[in-house]
Amino acid sequence: MRVLMINKFLYPNGGSETYIFKLGDCLKSQGHEVQYFGMEHEGRCVGNRVNAYTTDMNFHGGSKLSKLTYPFKTIYSSEARKKIRLVLDDFKPDVCHLNNFNYQLTPSIILEIVKWRKQTGNKCKIVYTAHDGQLVCPNHMLRNPNTQTNCEKCLDGHYGHCIHDKCIHGSTAKSIIGAMEAYFWKAVGVYRHIDTIICCSDFMKKELSANPQLKGKLITLHNFIDTAADESISNVKGDYVLYFGRYSEDKGIETLIEASKQLPDIPFIFAGKGDYGEEINELPNVTDVGFVTGEALTKLIREARFSVCPSVCFENCPFSVMESQVVGTPVIGADVGGIPELIQDGKTGTLFESGNPKSLMMEIKELWNNKEKLDNYVEQCKRIQHPTTKLYTEQLLPIYSGGGYNIYKLITYDYVLYFGRYSEEKGIKTFLEVCRMLPEVKFVFAGKGPFEDEINTIDNIENVGFQKGDALNTLIKNAIFSVYPSEWYENCPFSVIESISLGTPVLGANIGGIPELIQSGQTGELFESGNVQELKKKIQKLWDNKPLIDIYDKNCGNDSFDDINTYVKKLVQIYTKGA
Repeated sequence: MRVLMINKFLYPNGGSETYIFKLGDCLKSQGHEVQYFGMEHEGRCVGNRVNAYTTDMNFHGGSKLSKLTYPFKTIYSSEARKKIRLVLDDFKPDVCHLNNFNYQLTPSIILEIVKWRKQTGNKCKIVYTAHDGQLVCPNHMLRNPNTQTNCEKCLDGHYGHCIHDKCIHGSTAKSIIGAMEAYFWKAVGVYRHIDTIICCSDFMKKELSANPQLKGKLITLHNFIDTAADESISNVKGDYVLYFGRYSEDKGIETLIEASKQLPDIPFIFAGKGDYGEEINELPNVTDVGFVTGEALTKLIREARFSVCPSVCFENCPFSVMESQVVGTPVIGADVGGIPELIQDGKTGTLFESGNPKSLMMEIKELWNNKEKLDNYVEQCKRIQHPTTKLYTEQLLPIYSGGGYNIYKLITYDYVLYFGRYSEEKGIKTFLEVCRMLPEVKFVFAGKGPFEDEINTIDNIENVGFQKGDALNTLIKNAIFSVYPSEWYENCPFSVIESISLGTPVLGANIGGIPELIQSGQTGELFESGNVQELKKKIQKLWDNKPLIDIYDKNCGNDSFDDINTYVKKLVQIYTKGA
């Protein structure tokens, strides 16, 4: 498959650039061809075969003449259309993967891709990853920088709020240009040409769904993160609370500074840079180690008792939270944007009221003084398996192909799992009745079938669709237990074997060959097939009894089914004996 990655910056500059570089490398390692299109820059480190790029646009510098032409170029760029056409004609991509493109490249490149498809008959897909709110907010941030408050005023498509509030660099002129750009492309309807929009959080999906042109195109894929071999999880924790990131108002640094002042006996380490360096250095209980990367940063994160993500802005899917969790470090995070999707409150960390120093102070103090709670959070963090680049790519390829897609959603809460066909013979009708009777129990369903619409109406069910490979294995491993409610004579269902083999107990119906696979009271339990009340009672029992589940988990690890090699050996013996 030929993939054209499109992003305004083609050099290390932020999260979106890290995304396209790592994703591109992973695709190439799997045999796919990847080229890049964006602005020319002295730091550019990726590119395309015909060396076609747009002129670098620096809105904060440049000549007087360039500054006069910038307002027009930020809305529509004939240069970008001409340059990307050169790449399209040469590379002939199967998919154009858009990332950050507004203002510098402009949505005009989408029109050129559409024109090229029509003229050549190429069925190239257009996919977009929403790293921010650029499709619904003229300043992209969903935040008023002047009042320092989060803002959703323009979600209804009335971009005049941007002008009134001077949302772009506090300038009326720049805000007029931003609003004009948004109104122009809304009128043109350019975003309707995008086939799929990947949101990095359910929060961003909700924000973008306000635009009628985007509805039906939105899916959620949380960001990926790879763990290096040396990024091991350690139970040895140091005596400090860690903040790492930019020292800026939107990242909640003021909130954290105020909380730190109220906790003079708790040592903090701040790793980053920004506008608040001097104020940070005045705090006696805070050590500012500056901007840190690589193994030095990993060591700081791994050995921290816990880290803090105090943002006041609408974070999408912050890497800092995931970077902490993958090395077993719990996070205290603000209850804003996509952060609550990553932290299971009271399990893998704690949430506090965004922008409230007292709320943050109390959570830090409580976790610092409660070793038992902290140790439990560390253990829960070990269970979290964020998507790797490889797993993310596995989910992305079906989207690129334009067919159905398998979405692995990061599930950060305890859940009971059902995976398989959504059909009556599988006992799904009985199971759904029980789900409605147990609203406090969280269920994850992975599959497809005729009962899908009904499943989607039940509040305590997360339907993640058909899953396979690493995505399915991750869902099975992280479940408290799985349920196999079949109501027909199953022979030797693989799903029961898969669940027990991955260390997850099974609650199964006592029908067909199912009881031969589950050691009742050892690796799971059995219930009377089709009996709603008994299934409800058994689920409630296992959900409320963690010590029993721990015993079943251990027994599942000791149970063994034949692998393919053992099975083949037995089969050969049968063949030989028969001969």
